[in-house]
Amino acid sequence: MSDAPHDADEAVRDPDPGGLAGVGADAATGTPGIPNVDGLAIAVDLVGQRWALLIVRELLAGPRRFVDLQRALPGIPTNILTTRLKEFQASGIAYRIPLAHRSLAYHLTERGQALADAVTELARWGEQVGAVAAPPSHEDPPVPAAPTTGTEGATAGG
Repeated sequence: MSDAPHDADEAVRDPDPGGLAGVGADAATGTPGIPNVDGLAIAVDLVGQRWALLIVRELLAGPRRFVDLQRALPGIPTNILTTRLKEFQASGIAYRIPLAHRSLAYHLTERGQALADAVTELARWGEQVGAVAAPPSHEDPPVPAAPTTGTEGATAGG
């Protein structure tokens, strides 16, 4: 009999099935180096990518066709929208529903709808931070005057 582990055995022993090893410290012990697979890390993995929460915000209002999402999110690249919607479907956050005229719409699952409070709170936080934060200045700061030695006006041989 071989002592080498089988692939099935390795899958059972995988301490980091979500690929989140090394994220912070263990929540229970605070020990550095031990994977911290907490709720926030999982949430960021699922909806923390660029444009993801903005897409969720639009879908919280109800089913949307791809073109509706593009119009509601000016500047979103088509490939990013496609990728995020596929990721949402794969993770159970959204699904496609058929519409009339052979069209499809995207709709949030219960899991996706559960993001409503988080999206609302993040929006509220963003408004508060945006109202308090001063816009970045693009002007150069004033340059302090060079110290004088009293010899600036002196001439050689004078």
